[in-house]
Amino acid sequence: MGDLPSRLKFLEKHGTSLWQQAIVLKLLDLRTTRETFMQMAKNLIESSYQWPPSAAAIGAISRDVDLVFQVGHIVSVGDTRFKEWLYSSAALAGARVAVLIAASRSVKNANGAPPAGTPILEQVESLALRERDPRAMIIHATVLGRRERYGEAIALMDQVMQTIYPTKTAPAADSSLLIGDIEPPWKVYAWLKEKIGNVTDLDDILRTAALEYQDPEALVKYAFVMMQQGDLEKYEEYMSKAATAGNAKACWKLANFYYLTSQGRYPRRGVKTSDSAADAERANNASEGRGILSAFFSSLFGAQPHHEYRGLAMEWYELAARHGSPEAALAISLLLREEGNTELSAQFFQVAVASQKLTSLIRPFRLNWENENYSPKMPTELMEV
Repeated sequence: MGDLPSRLKFLEKHGTSLWQQAIVLKLLDLRTTRETFMQMAKNLIESSYQWPPSAAAIGAISRDVDLVFQVGHIVSVGDTRFKEWLYSSAALAGARVAVLIAASRSVKNANGAPPAGTPILEQVESLALRERDPRAMIIHATVLGRRERYGEAIALMDQVMQTIYPTKTAPAADSSLLIGDIEPPWKVYAWLKEKIGNVTDLDDILRTAALEYQDPEALVKYAFVMMQQGDLEKYEEYMSKAATAGNAKACWKLANFYYLTSQGRYPRRGVKTSDSAADAERANNASEGRGILSAFFSSLFGAQPHHEYRGLAMEWYELAARHGSPEAALAISLLLREEGNTELSAQFFQVAVASQKLTSLIRPFRLNWENENYSPKMPTELMEV
């Protein structure tokens, strides 16, 4: 956020490193020079403070409206106002990713109702049916599904799945800009299959997305299936993979799993006999399929005692909180308070309070937080696995 001078100062200070990172991550064409990047970014920032969103604002900078959008997205860090101005302007100018984002948002904002026809959705339909852009095909299939045209929608998704799975076609360079804005293809496909009553394919779709393509959201869902089947080893393996990929919900659920293990709710993995040497060997073998933190602790301690699971829980709670999970922030604040680390506990507690997501759950804690003799208990509502 901030005024024009502060944003230009931000660009001057961080622009070069942002450009370098974008080149390394292939978010920009390798031929995009630092000078071009910095000039485009400067023009965009200045225009956003001088004019309302418009196609002309983008076109005046370059005829390559896709490149202008990519540059703007990269330098939009920390400035929601600028980002929304950019998205609106770039969509009006016809920048492909901006059009896809605008279309996806309009579908989501319809809250399950059939979305009305708009120029943006018409553009996406053209991208889907004429250019066969998989991202546009996913959005258009969702629109068709909302309009109860399930046969057409599934036919379109069949093509998407053949393109993405199992060939693992490399995604477009700008695909990472769409993370969080377009539903994963397997999720749309499963939704459509469910709509026509074909539930037999749902497990296979989820299993493929989780095990073959390591989709974090699918891994979280499939880990829960393993939990329901009583396979704790597989639950831990799949949830660890999703958590290691940075999925906040997975980090939080894995932390809960380890915390509940430390409380005796679940058995310690690898502990099935009184033979300590055999226990350690089994635990070390199991660690090969686990996440980084779990494998690290296993290598140090072998078959982990209960208190080590508490340590693992705190590690994952902290990571989940830093990925934006208010539930994890509240959980680790309670554990830190229990250990006497009141300063760090208070910091995480404020993160949980600031989210406003857990207002009713946090209320009794807030009323008593300043009481030094207060010993809050971990609420069962937080213990979702």
